[in-house]
Amino acid sequence: MKLRFQLQHHIMEKEAIINYRPAETPRRRGPSTTLIPITSILFGILFLGSLPNIRFWDFGSIPSSSSSTATSEYDPNNPWESIPSSPQLKWHPCYPSFLPYNFLCARLSLPMTYTSSNSASRVSIALLLLPGTNSSKPPLLINPGGPGGSGNQLVLLVGKQIQDVFGEDQSILGFDPRGVGYSTPLADCWANKHEPASAGFMRRVEFETVQSAYGFMNDSDVSLKYLSSGQKAVNDLCREGGKEVIKYVGTKYVARDMLGIIDAWDQSSVKFKGDKREKAKLHYWGFSYGTYLGMTFAKMFPDRVGRVVLDGVVDSDYYEKEIWKESLLDADEIWERFFEYCFGVEKDCAFWKEGEDTKGMKKRFERVLRELDDAEEGPITFTHPKWFYPVVLRKSYFRLIIFGTLKMPVLTWPALAEVLRILEERRYGDLSVMFGDRRLLCLLPGGNLPFNVVSDAQRAIMCGDKDEGHRMNLTIPQIRDAFGKMAKTSQFTDIWLGLMLQCNGWDISKPYRLEYEVEKQWIESSNGRAQINTSFPILFMSTTLDPVTPLLAAVKMSLRFKDAGLIELEAEGHCTVGSAASLCVAKVVRDYVLHGKVPPPAEVNGKQYLDGKWTKCEADERPWKRVGSLSVRYKEDAALMDAFKKVQRGMAAVGQFEPAIRNSMTVPRMSTEDLLSIFGEV
Repeated sequence: MKLRFQLQHHIMEKEAIINYRPAETPRRRGPSTTLIPITSILFGILFLGSLPNIRFWDFGSIPSSSSSTATSEYDPNNPWESIPSSPQLKWHPCYPSFLPYNFLCARLSLPMTYTSSNSASRVSIALLLLPGTNSSKPPLLINPGGPGGSGNQLVLLVGKQIQDVFGEDQSILGFDPRGVGYSTPLADCWANKHEPASAGFMRRVEFETVQSAYGFMNDSDVSLKYLSSGQKAVNDLCREGGKEVIKYVGTKYVARDMLGIIDAWDQSSVKFKGDKREKAKLHYWGFSYGTYLGMTFAKMFPDRVGRVVLDGVVDSDYYEKEIWKESLLDADEIWERFFEYCFGVEKDCAFWKEGEDTKGMKKRFERVLRELDDAEEGPITFTHPKWFYPVVLRKSYFRLIIFGTLKMPVLTWPALAEVLRILEERRYGDLSVMFGDRRLLCLLPGGNLPFNVVSDAQRAIMCGDKDEGHRMNLTIPQIRDAFGKMAKTSQFTDIWLGLMLQCNGWDISKPYRLEYEVEKQWIESSNGRAQINTSFPILFMSTTLDPVTPLLAAVKMSLRFKDAGLIELEAEGHCTVGSAASLCVAKVVRDYVLHGKVPPPAEVNGKQYLDGKWTKCEADERPWKRVGSLSVRYKEDAALMDAFKKVQRGMAAVGQFEPAIRNSMTVPRMSTEDLLSIFGEV
């Protein structure tokens, strides 16, 4: 039986995404009654759908090509195979399991290369629309980050909650960028067109399972050597596979596709004024990598910028270079605050110990982690009590978990404290909830699978976006040198730099520039010689401490765009919407999108970007101190806070904010029961 959308159907039936309340973490010897659902969120943030980037909910069969004709009788629960690709937006009702939400699906045919010399090559962009009551109002496009994140998946799960922030007249539009998800052709280096999708998937799993044995790049004397060689081997596979789309999934092409999407909407929806038609503007909410996509669009098409919200801002200067040197500026300080918050709430934190200060707590944590990888005996093992397979608990695995929690401390740290207590008490079997039912791989059919949306889009986008003079082709000594320099900034360098290793040896030729003037404008603005004058000011947003996209980047990037507003949420975490509830932030975003109210631009002292002033918003919750709607004074504000909290919870569940840290370790997959518990009991 296909998985399809039974999972989401149950989620919506339970209306679980709306239920949030202050979290309590009682101390007890046995597993906490809240441990299972909370740890589901904890590990879902980073691991949901990983090894390798698999999602355990199926949108239906992936189209076999980008042809313009439907391939079978239309099935609204399996729409993508049967919807014809068209240069016009032709909407089809889809996913009736989500009633009363009337989703519409379309496949938009766009040029692959945007040159007249090769106009025959096309891509088909999969779009998912939650229509608003005002069909003439421009839709709000959503990109969850990645690169390689599915906007369709996000809109399916939390589109209604996003719509609630802005009102029922606002349409919410998701899209899978070219090469991603159900857009075709898929950027997949492992697939063979003569085989079912499962064959390539299993080859990929086998390879990455072997690679995972080496752990992180500094786990042993040989780890880096074999991990780097493995990444180069995959890059050779992508080059030798010869798939045309691999060259054309870069961010500039996706930005051009976004223009095609709003133009297609314009042609079908915008009213004429006299003899002239107003050009549609982009209305957009991008998270993490989605901010780089939004900035790229604004640089390429500054006159087509409408309401553009960029949350968790990527520093384009470093993103386009070999190493993202400044990404981890805040990561270690956030982790230090785990011990401070835990100490402050005392018994509410499961890892708290009476009579111990924060330094003592940290030393105890370090001892617990050291015990996992005993120098003589090796890692801890146990047999899964429910699914009956061996589990190996590695120190590096829990470090990866800790790094993931830095993105959403409010949601994850209470659960993390319980996990640490269980480790300290050596009740390892109680952690079995972290490891899902491996039989799921065997129960799925052999043809069109949920894993047919597994792709190499993240690799192709991330590596293809690098400047020509900064392609990553480093030797082992050079990588070690880069690691040593970054490690002075953060203890999580081995995790983050491991992500960048995907690009080592990527030598697939970068295609010609889309437009010379676009490249010229990009370079000038990057050097600070000119601000880009967009048709409407952009809104940049950041937390005070962000583990992978620091506030410094948001300030710096906002200054590249004329009159751009900047909001700082005084909290820890990645992206404001995922970090902590804030009525102030919710109102700023709503007023910007609905009424065009732009906060003042940042004012800084030269290039001392953090020495300046801009608008700041207080957080209304902290780790172990959750906020409920009853704590909000006015009914309208409570509804707005509710909507924002639902978006936060949904985005945590689908793990959308960052690319999966793959090819460095084997990570657990979550069962359907665990996924449902994310929404049902927390």
